[in-house]
Amino acid sequence: MRIAAQAAGAIARINAENESHRLERQLIGITDREHARMGQDIHDGLCQQLVSLALDANALRHRLAAARRPEAAQARRIADYLDQAITEARQLSRGLFPVRLEREGLPPALEELAAATRDRFKIRCRFTSAGPVAVASSVTATHLYRIAQEAVTNAVKHSRAGSVAIRLRARAGALELSVTDNGAGLSAARRQEATGMGLQIMDYRARTIGGTLEFGPGPRGGTKVYCCVPTPVSGVSGA
Repeated sequence: MRIAAQAAGAIARINAENESHRLERQLIGITDREHARMGQDIHDGLCQQLVSLALDANALRHRLAAARRPEAAQARRIADYLDQAITEARQLSRGLFPVRLEREGLPPALEELAAATRDRFKIRCRFTSAGPVAVASSVTATHLYRIAQEAVTNAVKHSRAGSVAIRLRARAGALELSVTDNGAGLSAARRQEATGMGLQIMDYRARTIGGTLEFGPGPRGGTKVYCCVPTPVSGVSGA
């Protein structure tokens, strides 16, 4: 009787864990889809409205300047602010809905992430890829992109990095993604705050696609986030 009860308890725990993991996967999937929807809405709605307003503001500025009206300077400032708002909205849209990830694949999307980081935060950020890498699974590509995105965000906002390197490499049997920065690094106390920095979500994303995630000091200080995904799971091909 006791053995049967213990077996039943073990089965119940396994079932509960499986259900918990299923719900976690659903939650991540729902979050990604909602981000994509909001990014698409910003791109198709807000950005287009701002562009229309900017065109009107520039036309008004030219008319006022031609008439030598003093209000031309104010119209120019409004047009400049609208241009800045358009840039911010487009960057936000790309962060929520990386169009290049869907259309062109993971490497071009990571290249765009690096460029957007340089433009927005005025730091050095580069992407390198060791040979051509194709990720057949859109799910795997999305999770790897979000891992890189979160690692870059942590480097900029939490580690106060001035330089970030994103690297993607395909080797025999695996795909490797790393994000290395030259920031302040993660102390033992900061590692205890991993949940707030999104590290646990990054780890869960890696495990969801059959990979592993490691984070620690970089080779020259700062922090390195490293994700390795077996090729058979991710459907990756590289040269």
